[in-house]
Amino acid sequence: MNYLHKFLLIFFIFFISTNLSNSKETAFVDIDYIVANSNIGKKVLENINKLNKKNVEILKKKINLYKNLKLLSKIKKM
Repeated sequence: MNYLHKFLLIFFIFFISTNLSNSKETAFVDIDYIVANSNIGKKVLENINKLNKKNVEILKKKINLYKNLKLLSKIKKM
């Protein structure tokens, strides 16, 4: 994460300095391209995907538990 912080700091300093020196021009940056093709971006995306898969599995387990508890409560009411 330290590399990410350094990258973002340099990135923002670069754009702040260019905006101060030449305020008439507008630049568009494809952040998706930068993240997908930089080493740091690839690592971050990989970590995000791993965390997402882990959270989806946890959520599925909780949903199944909730469904089972709901079914048990219906059976006890009968």
